[in-house]
Amino acid sequence: MASILQALYGPMLHPVDAANFTGDEGDIHRLPSSPRYRHKLGKKVLVLDIDSRPLKGKGQIMNEALQWKGMRPLSAGMLGHYMFGTATALSRPRSRPRSPAHR
Repeated sequence: MASILQALYGPMLHPVDAANFTGDEGDIHRLPSSPRYRHKLGKKVLVLDIDSRPLKGKGQIMNEALQWKGMRPLSAGMLGHYMFGTATALSRPRSRPRSPAHR
């Protein structure tokens, strides 16, 4: 049972030097040439999301009633970055911008 749950809900990790991968809707994506990177980059990768908007509207990531279906692309991208960092154990420095009154 544990292997079934892992297969269903575990992260989809692809080799960094794979020539292609299949997306969640079954589309096959191929690299146009040989991969640029052939080894894991580890801590050399920085995924940086910068946005000072509250993002609390309908379909936005900080909305308390957010649902996967209907999520706006920016919020889905931010969530994807967070899940990628979590799945790959990237360190994620966090900072919160100060409000305009403090600038």
